[in-house]
Amino acid sequence: MTAKELGVKPQECVVVEDLGVGLLSAKAADMICIVRPTKYTQNDDFLIADKVIANAKEIEKYLKSF
Repeated sequence: MTAKELGVKPQECVVVEDLGVGLLSAKAADMICIVRPTKYTQNDDFLIADKVIANAKEIEKYLKSF
């Protein structure tokens, strides 16, 4: 719904998450998902993430690769 309200395709959206549930939601919406695990979620399964990063500084670097 958010992509529709913004007038963009879901595939043009990037979600930054720290939880597996959020990752699943982003992928179900057909959006790109970058995961930044926390100390509480570092052992979660993030295999379907487009990118798993160690710190927020890596977000911009990853997005420039598009």
